[in-house]
Amino acid sequence: MKRTAWIKGKRLNNRRVYFTTKRRIKFSRRNRASGGLRQLRNLIQEQNIAKAQFQAQLQLQNQLQNQLQEQTQAQAQAQTQLQNQLQGQSQLQAQLQAQAQAQAQLQAQLQAQAQEQEQLQDQFQAQQQSETVSISDVGNPDVTVRTIFNSIDPNLVRASAFRAVITSSTNVTVSRKVLFPVELFDLANEYNPITSAFIPTAPGVYCITADVEYLQNIAANTRNSTIFLRIVVNGSAVTLEDDSRVNPINQSISQIVQATDILKLNTGDVVEVFISGVGTESFTGLIQSGSFAAVRQPSPII
Repeated sequence: MKRTAWIKGKRLNNRRVYFTTKRRIKFSRRNRASGGLRQLRNLIQEQNIAKAQFQAQLQLQNQLQNQLQEQTQAQAQAQTQLQNQLQGQSQLQAQLQAQAQAQAQLQAQLQAQAQEQEQLQDQFQAQQQSETVSISDVGNPDVTVRTIFNSIDPNLVRASAFRAVITSSTNVTVSRKVLFPVELFDLANEYNPITSAFIPTAPGVYCITADVEYLQNIAANTRNSTIFLRIVVNGSAVTLEDDSRVNPINQSISQIVQATDILKLNTGDVVEVFISGVGTESFTGLIQSGSFAAVRQPSPII
């Protein structure tokens, strides 16, 4: 007969339980099984925690990888922009070089044109020196043209010409010399704008011309007006031109009188211009404008 041993057990639910040896063994096995399950649960929880940590690390790695990709893209864009800027600079440098080449070509063309102009000027001066015109006889209108290749004809002198004008109106009350104070040019320094006298420095044949625009004062109930313009050489009138017209009663109208002549002058002759009225009548009025000019014709030394 099998013996059953009773063993005093622990208190469960405020009751003391007695187990037999066999039942006690079963209970201990059950406890061990529940402990294994607890350990398994703990292990699963640890695995879940480790898995969560791994996932968190994986997410962090993904974020870092995304940031790295963004930085890589930004660097690529910056590099592309830099390459574009370099290309733009290269194009600009090429344009500047092209402009510099064009400027150099233009400068070379200008220099070539300047050289051609100098050559043409030299040729023109050579032609001027080699070609002269002389008058065989002052009283004969025939002109002989001859070419001198070696030297200038010693019988010919340099050019002589001047022109002076009136630029502002002048009131005059007596017959007087006309003043032309504004000198436009004087090739041989022969005109004096202060005295309005032309004094040639070489003898020869000269063309003298003068004109005056005037407004004469007309007396009451007077319609006729006559103005004389004289070219005077050494105090003597050599040319006399007049302008006569019938004006409306008590009205004055601007008139122009002109005198032109070709004279043979000597060195030191004084050529002047005078204006006057009829006979001994004085000219009273307003000189509005005018000009006085002379040019030496190609002629031998007299």
